[in-house]
Amino acid sequence: MSMNPVRMDIFSHGLWTNVVYLKARRRDRWWAVAFALLPDLIPFGSFFLQELAVHGIHDGPPTFKPSALAWITATYPLTHSLVVFVIAFGLVSFCRRGRVYLPMLAWGLHVVTDIPTHRQTFFPTPFLWPFSDYSVDAISWADPRFLIPNLLALTVVYAVVGIRWWRTRH
Repeated sequence: MSMNPVRMDIFSHGLWTNVVYLKARRRDRWWAVAFALLPDLIPFGSFFLQELAVHGIHDGPPTFKPSALAWITATYPLTHSLVVFVIAFGLVSFCRRGRVYLPMLAWGLHVVTDIPTHRQTFFPTPFLWPFSDYSVDAISWADPRFLIPNLLALTVVYAVVGIRWWRTRH
């Protein structure tokens, strides 16, 4: 049984961000993972949990009620726009007196990795919103040509990390 593309996307963002921030302080690493997950959790989170509870893990795209679809279509462009990210990142840096908050970069990384891994038929990434609705019609996370190498790469990377961790502890 294959994983729904929305769920796979969320898990991959969190797992890759954890690796990218592996050398960061634990608190910063967890904040980075949170920033990597938020672009999908804000529009899809509650509906993902609801669908999981009702339908379990199943093939194909999720089924959204009209009220859910209204929320998703209103919030998805906000959380998947590099324009919005740059403005938010700039405001946070300004409020921190010019100090960059590195965990927040995971949000930008999320958007950048979504650009080449989303189809226009299923939530394309509106990375130039609100200036443009342009998006790239690319390979889906759920496409086996991407999904299998992604899962293999995650497996290898986490095996290497685990082996290194084990060797330093023993």
